[in-house]
This record gives sequence, C-alpha cells and structure tokens, in this order.
Amino acid sequence: MAVKEYKKTEQKPLSKNFRLSEFRCKCHNPDCTVTKLDDDLVVWLQKIRDHFGRSVNVNSGYRCEKHNAFVGGDPGSHHKKGMAADIRVEGILPEEVARYAESIGIQRIGLYSDFVHIGSSPSKRFWVGHEGVLVATHGGAPVQEISLKLPVLKRGMKNDTVEALQTLLSGHTGYALAVDGSFGPATEEALRAFQRENALQVDGSCGPATWAALMGL
Repeated sequence: MAVKEYKKTEQKPLSKNFRLSEFRCKCHNPDCTVTKLDDDLVVWLQKIRDHFGRSVNVNSGYRCEKHNAFVGGDPGSHHKKGMAADIRVEGILPEEVARYAESIGIQRIGLYSDFVHIGSSPSKRFWVGHEGVLVATHGGAPVQEISLKLPVLKRGMKNDTVEALQTLLSGHTGYALAVDGSFGPATEEALRAFQRENALQVDGSCGPATWAALMGL
C-alpha cells in the first residue's frame, strides 16, 4: 500500500486506462486542493478493466472531509484516505464485478444496486447495500455462512437489501424490475419465477438457498 498525495489540478496517466483526474474529489471547496490515492487501488481497478474489457467509470474516488460529510459518507470512510473507489463497469452487472473482485484478492468490496465499492485496504470487509449488511462472500462461501448474514426478504419490506435483490433478479430473469428497494408484487413475481427455474422452494421469499443461487454459489 502506497498512498500518494497529488495536486488536485494535476493531470497525469496512472495506468493503461486510468488518469489521476478520474479520482479527484468532486467538491468545489476552495480549500480542497489535493488528491490522495493508493497505487494499489489503481492496480486493482486496472485488473478489473482488463478482465472485462469494458470501460470502468469511477463515480467517486478521493473525498475531502467536507465532501465526504456532504454525501453522507461514513466518518471513517476509506475514500478520505484515497483507498477506495465506487465504480461501474459498462454492461456488467455489479454482482459480477464484486464476484470477480473477490476472486483476485480484493479485501474490501461493497455491492450496491448500480455500482461496486472497491477498497485497497488489507482488512477484509464485504457488504451489500447502503445499510452495510455484512456478508461472508460475494461469490464463494458455503450457503451456511451466507444465511448468517443476509436477511430473509419478503413482500412488503423496504430497504437497501431489497435493492440488491432486485438487481440480482434483473440479471437472472427477463423481468425489467424497478430497483427501488420496495418488495412489491413485481419483485415477488420475478423471485417466484427464478425459484421455479432453479428448482428451489417457490415461496416468494428470499432466504439462504435463494440468496446462494442468485449469487452463483
């Protein structure tokens, strides 16, 4: 890990496909004049870019203290240290990106409905959604471990984990679901269809076995 500090206005290539300007803080604070960035983070993102062969959009890289607070970031966010980036890979579902990121050894991964948080920290932490639901894996642990971390979701529930479910269902079924975090009739219909297609108990609720199948375990 080698976190470096650059002038915010500095323009330079960091790797084959990434430039420093992509990671600068998106605030307009006059006192925000630097960009902090870990070299290891760029290496990880380049590996993701090379694997999928698609453009990688950095939604959020380094954040100064004020901007992190403005966007509702955790006070201890690794974005403030230059050790995290929220990314979208063109044409690739977030769960696929998270699964690959784990497979190459990235230790800090957050799966959201439309992006993936990638961190360069050596301490392991995997989670799903803005609520930060901790998971043991994004694509490789036994079903028992998943069941301890992911809640059972049912119709009528509203939370960020439902967003993660809707994202996964949209990628596995022909249903064009609204990823709104509300478990309504359309989400239940798509879930039942997925359960039927995968020889699961068709009960319209997302429990350990359904989570595992959705995540490709």
